[in-house]
Amino acid sequence: MKKQLSLPSISYLMLPLWLSGSLHAAPGTLDQTPLYVGPAVEPNIVILSDDSGSMGWEIMSLEHGNGDSSSATMAFNTTTLVTGAVIYQARFNPSEDWKGELIATRLNANGTIAATPEWNSGTQLNNQAHANRQIITYNPGTGNGIRFKTLTDLTSVQQNDLNMGLSAADTNGQARLDYLRGDRSNESTGLNFRERTNVLGDIIHSNPVFVGKPQMNYPDAPPFGDDLYSVFKTAQINRTGIVYIGANDGMLHGFHEDTGNEVFAYIPNALFSNATGKGLHYLTDPGYTHRYYVDLSPTIADVHFNSAWRTVLVGGLRAGGRGLFALDITHPTTLTNAENNAASIVLWEFTSADDDDLGYTMSKPTIAMMENNQWGVVFGNGYNGSGDGEAKLFILNLEDGLDGSWASNGDYQKITTGIGTRDTPNGLSTPQLVDTDGNGKVDRAYAGDLRGNLWAFDLSGNRHNWKVAYSTTGPTAPKPLFTATDADDNPQPITSKPVIAKQRQAVTGGVNLMVFLGTGQYLINDDKTSTSRQSFYGIWDADVKALTRSHLVAQTFTTDDTATGRVLTNNAITYSSSNVHGWYIDLPTRGERMVVNPKIRGSHVFFNTLIPGTELRVPQSYGWLMVAKQENGGKPDMAIFDVNNDGVINASDDIGGHNASGVAPGGIPAAQTFFADNMYTSDDEGNIDIRKISIGDGGSGGRLSWLEITQQ
Repeated sequence: MKKQLSLPSISYLMLPLWLSGSLHAAPGTLDQTPLYVGPAVEPNIVILSDDSGSMGWEIMSLEHGNGDSSSATMAFNTTTLVTGAVIYQARFNPSEDWKGELIATRLNANGTIAATPEWNSGTQLNNQAHANRQIITYNPGTGNGIRFKTLTDLTSVQQNDLNMGLSAADTNGQARLDYLRGDRSNESTGLNFRERTNVLGDIIHSNPVFVGKPQMNYPDAPPFGDDLYSVFKTAQINRTGIVYIGANDGMLHGFHEDTGNEVFAYIPNALFSNATGKGLHYLTDPGYTHRYYVDLSPTIADVHFNSAWRTVLVGGLRAGGRGLFALDITHPTTLTNAENNAASIVLWEFTSADDDDLGYTMSKPTIAMMENNQWGVVFGNGYNGSGDGEAKLFILNLEDGLDGSWASNGDYQKITTGIGTRDTPNGLSTPQLVDTDGNGKVDRAYAGDLRGNLWAFDLSGNRHNWKVAYSTTGPTAPKPLFTATDADDNPQPITSKPVIAKQRQAVTGGVNLMVFLGTGQYLINDDKTSTSRQSFYGIWDADVKALTRSHLVAQTFTTDDTATGRVLTNNAITYSSSNVHGWYIDLPTRGERMVVNPKIRGSHVFFNTLIPGTELRVPQSYGWLMVAKQENGGKPDMAIFDVNNDGVINASDDIGGHNASGVAPGGIPAAQTFFADNMYTSDDEGNIDIRKISIGDGGSGGRLSWLEITQQ
């Protein structure tokens, strides 16, 4: 068996561009029509009305270029460069009928990528017999998975979707079902379904995730009874590797690590609709224009429930809709016969039908053990929900959805921030979970919202005690840890996930953590031409609420040149000072923003920025690879980047005698991935920048997540 690296889709920073103006719509009226904006092209603006006709909005239509594109982040499943290591890259091509590909390629000994792929799942799936594919979906009435093979196996809602023609219902549902399974016989002939280059649909924001042998380090201790995790790991040590990824053909796919053949696929029930321009039937429409379907990156975790250890996948729709789903992917042999095992594979779905505060599920869930000894699925409520408009943190009890129903405050918890209304809705982005006391259980979370608020959530103790960590007194109201505003006091939206590290300079009796986050959004039409000033922040959580930039020390740029690089100042910070609670960096280019997640390595924080191109201001979109010291946001004390990309970090990488704080590689950078001593960053054209880095003074100051905090 080959050693595998999962390089999640080298997919790119192309986020859906939605409503002109603000993220809001009348309840229930927002269509699932955010569209991809192709690289290096200017889209047309079209006006589209929703089903009810109550409002219209501007969306970006697709004037795409020719050639392959990519739009996500990379990831590895190992931390060492070994012989036979493989990278997985997702690509799509708008000009070839929105074809999708997942490509596996070996890494060379120096970390570069081999010229010839091992396999291409787009080609492999075209060659698989559609009748033999293992495709399943979900019946919400019974709470069970069902096979997606015969129309009569499906629910009435699912059948109505597949029986919908261009303008009216018909009786071609089975033919549409066969088309979705890969039957090509009615493409541009017969029933005149949409012609496809590949059966595999485009993959834009979903990152591939490799799952092989179990990798966690859970203790053989309570609350897991006599079911030892070590026994589970040993039993699964030779588990066949599968690469999981969502696609805009309506399916989450699992591909075999060695061959690229599809093992099985899952169609979320939440996607079915017989409305015009929606649902799975629309994929067969010869006049199809791009839609999102299964657009969220899957989350994988080993969990213990029903007296056994299992590997669970939680996926979602992201821009494709308002919904999440959970699958038991423990045994590949079960998945290879998924149609007969559907009831045991599909665990649950959670959608806006269960709770209307759930918006478009742009927030990636985290699966974690909570302080109440139950497994939680934790995520922000996302954007454009039809509820009260407040930003909220959701915590689903993983096991409580197994009965097919969800009871609020029993099966799941919601923690509201109290900020947002139905007319001017807010939304919570992806949270970062933390275990502050090292007991292997989450007790704190941090997440930003569209109003620029950074929220700390107290998840200690029993679920009835979970709340926003800070509040006012008499009457009690939630308060943010920090609110991001520019120099003119304009709110700066937070749409990416923060990262956390311990604050090592100051010692307090509180949580004493540093929270690193960037601001900016790229979600609606107006965002593309926005010239608002955005920033990157390091915020000290020392049990002091309602912080602003007046509590922070500024770092500025002494050099800002795309040809040479960027250099930051290095203003010192004394955290024992009563009014100093962190630092900030105002991004120097108007309209520059941060919409991908930052990363921490050693004592430094890395973050990538986006500068959208406009005809008047910046003709070509591009961005920066940035690095700053955790302690003060200043320039590094040593060379971090191989600026000239010659494979060596030395004096030649200085910028005017100073250590570089940023480089502009060309193109729009996605979030970076670190592997060995290289940093891999893909761009919107599918290119990969491979750059040697030095992380500096060891890993003790590195990123903290709920499983990674140790008492030091």
